[in-house]
Order: sequence, then C-alpha cells, then structure tokens
Amino acid sequence: MQIATRNGDVNLLKVLIKNGGNVHTRGPNGESLLHIASYYGHLDIVKYLINHNNIPTSTVDNQGRTLLHIAASNGKIDILKYCHVTLNLDFTIKDYNQFTPMDCIPNKQDKYLLICKEFIVDILFMCQDD
Repeated sequence: MQIATRNGDVNLLKVLIKNGGNVHTRGPNGESLLHIASYYGHLDIVKYLINHNNIPTSTVDNQGRTLLHIAASNGKIDILKYCHVTLNLDFTIKDYNQFTPMDCIPNKQDKYLLICKEFIVDILFMCQDD
C-alpha cells in the first residue's frame, strides 16, 4: 500500500484496498498513506483517500504533522490549495514542535512560497495563480 501510494499508482491502491488492504497502515515514523501521498505530491491519491476511504485529514505522524505540514514542507502547492479551497482545513494547526504548516516551508522553497509566507494563507494561493 505504501509503495503504491509513494509511486502515485491510484489504480493499484484501489485494487489493494478492495482486496482488504489496510488504509490505516503506518510507516516507521507514524506516517499514514495520506502523509506519503502529500510528501510525493499525489493529489489524486490524497483525494481518493479522503473522499472514498474516510481517512481523517487530522491524522498525525509521530511528530504531530498533518498532511498540511508535509505538503508545505515539500512545496506541494496543489495539495495545499485543495486542502484550503475544497476542504477548508485549518492552516493554524500546530505539530508537536508548535509549527504550523506555513512555518514548515523551507527558506529555499520556490519564490511564491517565500513571498507569501508572511501573509495569510489565502494570499499564498493568489500568488500561485499569477
């Protein structure tokens, strides 16, 4: 399941789940399939897991990070936009180190993220659309 998710193979993931695969499986650091899909930027899998398998968006890993923290730290704008616009998720949620998803954006990330980091999350998505 984790390999199908990492590789972005939503069709294989569907087959595995249909045949009894555990959608709540965790990696060694507590990462869920949702975390893995967010890390690799597989929006189709993120949508599938949330919409068809009732995976809670509040699922955290061993460091208290949600899919938002993982997507932000890896510059996955499409996932952040989907979480903000479609799911209306809370971008002020903090991990166990008290970091919000916006705090997780690395300094070397693309210019749109850096420019928008100081503003509210709505601005992040307006900048990306330019």
